[in-house]
Formats: sequence, structure tokens, C-alpha cells
Amino acid sequence: MSPEDVEEQLRRAGRPEAPPEHLQRAVLNLPRGSSPRISRTRVVRLGVAAALALAVLAGVSIVVTRGNPAIQPVATVQLRNAVGAGAEVRIGSPNGPNRPLELSVQHLQPGSERYYELWSYGDHPPMMLATFMTSKDGSCTIRLSIPRTADWQDLVITPRDRADQPLLCSNHGRC
Repeated sequence: MSPEDVEEQLRRAGRPEAPPEHLQRAVLNLPRGSSPRISRTRVVRLGVAAALALAVLAGVSIVVTRGNPAIQPVATVQLRNAVGAGAEVRIGSPNGPNRPLELSVQHLQPGSERYYELWSYGDHPPMMLATFMTSKDGSCTIRLSIPRTADWQDLVITPRDRADQPLLCSNHGRC
């Protein structure tokens, strides 16, 4: 029997019948009188909970905003290199265990790289703060939050997975 014959027989048979309710409860281990159906509200709640748990586990969270965020910078750090690329990092006041950060990159084109990393080299050991992509012209703006304790005095942008090859630096001795 070919796969086409099997498919044709399944189509002729129609939709399978639902098993009796007592079997559904037994398989799902539900008490008598409860419904085996999951409400849409519960599915949405579980999805939101899973997304929040993933954000917490990621260590760095992207801040969802409408329009321009209200980052009132307490510091602005410039990152440069010798070939004209640059970046500006605006660091906001701490909010609980995190502080907001906005990274704006311009003209970052070190060949065919697509992903980059923002590092804090002032921390021991160095701490990766974010992984990001740029547009085709080598520019992007990302908003994220970093740990309140992260050192933002010595920031470096590197190609992804190559922390030893700085492309943009706030401390020009590193680039």
C-alpha cells in the first residue's frame, strides 16, 4: 500500500471520534467532574509566565518601550576605532537590580560579521552585556538593561564569540 492509498483511506474515514470522557480523565489524570479542556486564558497565562522565565534566565533583558524610552542618562560613553566607526552608550539610573542602557552604533562593518557583542572589560572577569546585529549600513540602536553592578567605564564591542578582537572601545588602548 502506497502513502497515497493510506492518505485516501484516512480522508474517507473522516475525523476520528473523541474518546469517552472517563478515558480522557484517566489519561490526563483529572479528578471526576473536571473538564479535560484547557481554557484560552490559562494558555495565555502559561505563555506569559514562560516568556518572563526565559527573560529572567537570559540575564540581559530587552526593554519593551513605545517610541523613545525615557532614559535619563547619568553617563554617556563614546566608543571609537581608527576607521570611522563609532558607538554611543547612554547609561541610566539604577532601577532595582538593573539599570537601563541604550547602545547606538554607526558604520560598524568589519567584513562579513553579522552579530556583535557588547562587553564590560572593567569587570573581572569581563562581562558580556549584549549580543546584537546591525543593519546593512552597520548601524543599530538597542535598548536593554544591565546588572546594576556592571562596570560601564571600559566598554568594548567585538565580533560574536571573539572577545579578544575589539572593534570599538571606550578605552583607546584596547583597540
